[in-house]
Amino acid sequence: MNGLVIGTRFYWVAPRAIIADAPARAFIKGVKGHNANSGCQKCTIVGVLDGHRMYFTYDAERQPRNHSDFCDGKYPTHVNKRTPLTRLLGCDIVADFVAEDMHLLYKGVEAKLIDLWIKGFPGLPCYLPRRQQRQVSEHLRLLKLPTDYQRKLRDLRYVQLWKASEYSMFLLVAGFVVLEGRLDDAAYQHFMLLTMAVTFMTTTYHRAKWALADSFLHRFVAAYGDLYSPVLMNSNVHNLLHVYEDVRRFEGLKTISAFIFEAFLHDLKKLVHSGRHSLVQVVHRLLDLQHVIVAKRQQNKPVDEPSVRTVGVETITTVREGFTLRQNFRDQWCMSNSGEVVRYETATKSGNAITVQGYGFLRQVPAFTEPCLSTEANIYSASMDDLNKRTLKHYPSSTLLCKLAAVQTARAGVYTFVPLTHTYVNET
Repeated sequence: MNGLVIGTRFYWVAPRAIIADAPARAFIKGVKGHNANSGCQKCTIVGVLDGHRMYFTYDAERQPRNHSDFCDGKYPTHVNKRTPLTRLLGCDIVADFVAEDMHLLYKGVEAKLIDLWIKGFPGLPCYLPRRQQRQVSEHLRLLKLPTDYQRKLRDLRYVQLWKASEYSMFLLVAGFVVLEGRLDDAAYQHFMLLTMAVTFMTTTYHRAKWALADSFLHRFVAAYGDLYSPVLMNSNVHNLLHVYEDVRRFEGLKTISAFIFEAFLHDLKKLVHSGRHSLVQVVHRLLDLQHVIVAKRQQNKPVDEPSVRTVGVETITTVREGFTLRQNFRDQWCMSNSGEVVRYETATKSGNAITVQGYGFLRQVPAFTEPCLSTEANIYSASMDDLNKRTLKHYPSSTLLCKLAAVQTARAGVYTFVPLTHTYVNET
């Protein structure tokens, strides 16, 4: 392709990445769908058809696909039709089409796992009995997760209605706590492989552990067929083997996530008031909103600018973008650079410097040891009886590592503290 002409202006196009779910990627690239036997867009693995199920074994022969061979027509069983994207400057038809987290991990692999635990599958030992399902649901209803999550995590009765953000909360924050001792041990340890892999790959803070996370995903896929059933190893499970390639190329899962685009599409739908000329309605209202947004930016300070402000009797502290502490149980937990869990009490600001005051624990312990020590992900457990309220400590905001979610465990007064990955300092 020799550039792009819009009106009278000429543009060169060099896309960074193309983010879409599997059917959309297949349509754009002109290749077979994800349920076809040669449907993998990253490698040449050939699936096995069992009735109406297409599955992909872990040890099947496969070679990485590449842009050159794709353009030269060397994948006749994979490509259905030619796409002009092969001639787009700077577009790698294989590497630039990413398997994003929302549809692959949360609404794909994780949703299928939970469905198997609840509904079961013939011959599977890891069905979650009704009694345990009720216990998990009761536990989920007790949780007080940070207000960073705008949507409340509903219990298992509504799992079929869960949004991707709820699956994300369950996988990264609450799931391993509420499932402990209730899910079959082998299935639980298998789930932990996925939890820790995604936890590490979600943020650049854990960049040094991305290769370890890739090994967890390989272990997860290798064990999937034995733990559940080979015929359940669908394209989503197989594509976990390719996540590391995209994470390493694009610097973390969050940089290739569909969440922001799905949220924007949801907002666009609200702009349509009737079925006629819907596109025109959206364009006109977006233009009006742009004027409002620009005016607000000129008049107000950024919401996420470091600040200490009082609202009623509450002192709210914004440490940095996306990292806000409040004087309520949900939002008053954070971690220092030394790994100390801190309960926020108040803060002061002198010039541009913010100092947070809070209490630490006399004792905090690792929350788990497999598949790695929980401290590798800055996850700890502590009892509220060990909170040292006698000594109010002072923490310069520069020494605060991240915000924490306090997840109540099955033991009274004992909480597991889990970092909110979006509150780590951006190290890219």
